Amino acid sequence: MNEICTAWNRAVLATLAATVQPCDIVVVHQQRSKLSPALVAYYESLRAQVQALGASTVFIGDSVLLPERASYCVPSTFAPNAAARCEQTIDAVDHPDEGQRHNGWVTRATEEAAFRRLAQANGTYFYPIYDTLCDAATGRCGAFVPGTSTLAYFDNQHLTSAGALYLWPFFCAFFR
Repeated sequence: MNEICTAWNRAVLATLAATVQPCDIVVVHQQRSKLSPALVAYYESLRAQVQALGASTVFIGDSVLLPERASYCVPSTFAPNAAARCEQTIDAVDHPDEGQRHNGWVTRATEEAAFRRLAQANGTYFYPIYDTLCDAATGRCGAFVPGTSTLAYFDNQHLTSAGALYLWPFFCAFFR
């Protein structure tokens, strides 16, 4: 598997070198559980390459990992409280015993610290989306776009088109 990843990364770097133009923006998003010191070092070299091409890099923080597939959390006549299956507190990601067990050593704070360090370089930015996908009024994160009955996730970590569209105005504000 490592050879596949190495080949993929070489292809990505070659494509960036051949196609990125000054003023372009390279957006990087990775599942938090894969973050490691080696990956952060790779991101540093990627950021340096993008910067040398006159472009910017934006690292997007990870979203919530739901405890169940989102489809199991849709309320129905037979399971009116199903949404609770996917809910957890906003800070659960920083407490592996409460949630987000897949992250191992990578808590939300660890991820954000790594990306904020990378974002100290010129032309490099970090946008955390975690809180955006949670409901500040209830202090909980779940399967739905906050304040709606629209599924934000199609499994336990990937956004639906509706979930991605929900983020659109937040990204616009960030880029502005």
